[in-house]
Amino acid sequence: MTFYGVRGSIPVPGADTQVFGGNTPCLCVQAEEALFLFDCGTGCIPLGRELLAKRSHHEIHILISHTHLDHIQGLPLFEPLYKKDYSIHLYGEDRCGLTLRQQLDRMMSPPLWPVGTEAFLANVHYHTLRAGQPFSIGGCAFETMRSHHPDECTLYRMTCGGKSLVYALDFEYDTQSSAALTAFAKDCDLLVYDAFYDDRAYPARQGFGHSTWQHGLQLSQACRAKRTAFAHLHPSRTDAELSAVQAEIARQDTRCFLAQERRELIL
Repeated sequence: MTFYGVRGSIPVPGADTQVFGGNTPCLCVQAEEALFLFDCGTGCIPLGRELLAKRSHHEIHILISHTHLDHIQGLPLFEPLYKKDYSIHLYGEDRCGLTLRQQLDRMMSPPLWPVGTEAFLANVHYHTLRAGQPFSIGGCAFETMRSHHPDECTLYRMTCGGKSLVYALDFEYDTQSSAALTAFAKDCDLLVYDAFYDDRAYPARQGFGHSTWQHGLQLSQACRAKRTAFAHLHPSRTDAELSAVQAEIARQDTRCFLAQERRELIL
């Protein structure tokens, strides 16, 4: 698996974001000879170009946590969607009375965007999910749970080949939600956790739907995750600041680390 975007809210290209990256969320996972994407922030744009250049993985499964812009803003520019020889499956929940396709069309509509999803040339399939209901794709099993986040969000647990990944971005902790996620992520091989804030910034942002790396350390230990990657990093944090955070995380728990764009992991 490879992180193609690890920032939250907005992309931040520039000299101060070269180490950890500046793209918004996209995690690419290859399993059972299939390709899975978790979210389609701006990180999916270079990924799409790479897939076309390699002429590989003509069937792609995209799991959308929710349709806040930073999690889907790269999708209109994901080039495989405009190629007739690609088959792309989009998974997500209905929200605010809208299907996933209707949510995407709301973003991809004038005057905000010139064309809608009807411009996709690939063979696109839309799959409606409901939090709490499991499903499978090929030989991979998926579980879902509702996140504690404004406008709702879906968290995923993917199990394939005896290995498990929990994707838990845009999650705000409290006693009830933390207990639920601890049970959901129990004994996973990799937990990808929201670390938008730290403990100093969080009190003034309570209710915004995000967590801290300090709480992530506690939750990682509670659920006995083998490794934990902190993502959805705040766009204002520079490489120098994040490197200092990384050093402190490593001092406290060597199983945990900040996600970096283009970092590959093997489970």
